[in-house]
Amino acid sequence: MVDVPVNGRVLEWARTERHLTPEVAAKLLQIDKEELLALERGDHPPSIGRLRDMAAKYKMPFASLMMPEPLPQATRPQVEDYRTFEGKAPELSFKLQRALDEVWEQIDALVDVRDNAPDLFRLADELPRVTLHADPEKIAAAERERIGFNIDVQLGLEKAREAFLRWRAALETQGVFVRVENLGNDDKCRGFAVYDDRRIPFIFLNSDETDDDTDYRARTFGLFHEYYHLLLRQTALSDHKRNNRVEAICNQFAAFFLMPRERFLLECQRLHVQHGNITEANVRKLAEKFHTSMSSVAIHLERLGIAKPGLYEALLGEWKKRTRRKSNGRANHEERLANKLGVGFLNLVLRAADRGLLNKLDVYEMTAVKPQYVDSVTAEVTARIAAYGRT
Repeated sequence: MVDVPVNGRVLEWARTERHLTPEVAAKLLQIDKEELLALERGDHPPSIGRLRDMAAKYKMPFASLMMPEPLPQATRPQVEDYRTFEGKAPELSFKLQRALDEVWEQIDALVDVRDNAPDLFRLADELPRVTLHADPEKIAAAERERIGFNIDVQLGLEKAREAFLRWRAALETQGVFVRVENLGNDDKCRGFAVYDDRRIPFIFLNSDETDDDTDYRARTFGLFHEYYHLLLRQTALSDHKRNNRVEAICNQFAAFFLMPRERFLLECQRLHVQHGNITEANVRKLAEKFHTSMSSVAIHLERLGIAKPGLYEALLGEWKKRTRRKSNGRANHEERLANKLGVGFLNLVLRAADRGLLNKLDVYEMTAVKPQYVDSVTAEVTARIAAYGRT
C-alpha cells in the first residue's frame, strides 16, 4: 500500500484527543504498541490503509489526521461522576468518552446555529432551577403541571414506546435535546446530562436498541432522572443507584413525576396491591400501567410504605438471573437515526439547512445524514412530530 506522509505529532494528538493510552489504542488498532509509538514519533509513515483504519477506530475525520500540525487539545466542562462500583467510580471506557465528546461537539455546533438563528431555540434559562434542598415530590408535581402532560393520558397509552416518545417530545418542546445510544454496561453508566455555560441542555441515555417494552419503560425513567440533573444545572454521569445522595434525589423526582402519589395509591387499590404482600406480578402491572421501570415501582412502593423494605433487592436478585432480549433489528435507517438523535435535534438541523445556515456537509457532520437520505429523514421527523408532539 502507498505510504502517506503525515505529522506523527498529529497522530499522537488524535489518540490523546480520544483519551486513549498507547496500550489501549494499539489494541484498538490491532498493532503492537511499539509500532504505534513509532508512527507517532514519525519514524516511518503509515500506509493509507492504516491511516483510514486509525480514523475509523478513533472515530475522527480522515482529514484531521492529515493536518500539518496538531490542534490545541480540546477542553471539556467539568463532569460530576455519580457512578459507584466497588466504592468508587469506574474508569471511562472509550465508548463512553467518545459519547461525551460527540455530545460536546453537537452542542458546540448547536451554539453556532443559535448565534445565527436564536428563534429556532427554546431558551434553556426558562427551565426551572432547583437545589438539592428542594422537595423532589413538589418539584415533580410542579413540572407535570408546567409541561402539561395529563396523568389520564399517560395511563391511557397502550405501548411503552409511545409513552417514551411522547415524553421525549414533551422535553424537546422545553428545549432539551435527547440522544439514545447503546454503550453497553462496562462503565456502569445509565446516562448523563449536560448543562454548562453554553446553555443547551442535553440528555444522553445508554439504552439497548430494541423495541422491548421493558427497555422503553427503563428509558422513560432514565429520561426524567437525567432531567432532574438538568434542573439542578449539573453536568453529570449517572448510574441511578440509591447509595449516592444526588442519584437518590433524582430517582425520587423521576418516580414522583411518573407516579404521582395520589394516583399511584389509587391504582394500587384498583389492582388490589396489598400492604406488605407485594408480588412481582403486582410490580409488573404497575410498571405497565405507569410506563416506567419495575425497579422504580418497587422502590416507590417501599418509599410510600406499601411494601416492606427489601422488596427491590429481592426482586433485583431474580431479575439478574434472567437473560435480556436482544435487538430485533426491525427499525430502518431513518427510524434508527430518529431514535438515536431525537426529533428535536434532527428537526432543528433540517430547519437550519432550509434557511441556508447549514450546507450538506454541515448536516452530515452533525447528523450523519447523507444527502440522499435528507428527504426520507425529513419525512420520518414530520411523521413523528404529527404522532407524538411538536418540538
